[in-house]
Amino acid sequence: ETHDSFLASATVAELLALVPSPWVGAVWDSHHPGRAGESAGQVYANIGSRLCLAQVKDAARIGTGPDGWRLVPLGEGDVPVRDMLGLLVRGGYGGWVSVEWEKRWHPEIGEPETALPQHLRLLRAWMTELGDE
Repeated sequence: ETHDSFLASATVAELLALVPSPWVGAVWDSHHPGRAGESAGQVYANIGSRLCLAQVKDAARIGTGPDGWRLVPLGEGDVPVRDMLGLLVRGGYGGWVSVEWEKRWHPEIGEPETALPQHLRLLRAWMTELGDE
């Protein structure tokens, strides 16, 4: 997963290159590669062919550096989630897209009962739009 020590997709790609098996792939967490300075296009180029799961969440930049982010409802932040989904659609990705809402680790964010339905509505709208492009 593009997270923690592997937040940059370039690092994940290096690891995947060591295991050239169709049974081994990556999870693309939409938030963390941006913390490493990577664009959605760079992430897709690095790990798109080995993607097992696309995991989406959004965050707003509130400071500098990789820790200068605050989690927000989908579509209200600076993470290029819609760009990510567009790359996946155009690339023929047929796997799952999951939503991550980290209330347990970030108690200051909204309740999942509010956030998750909002995420679902926006994801459906975006996927409809992307399918029509």
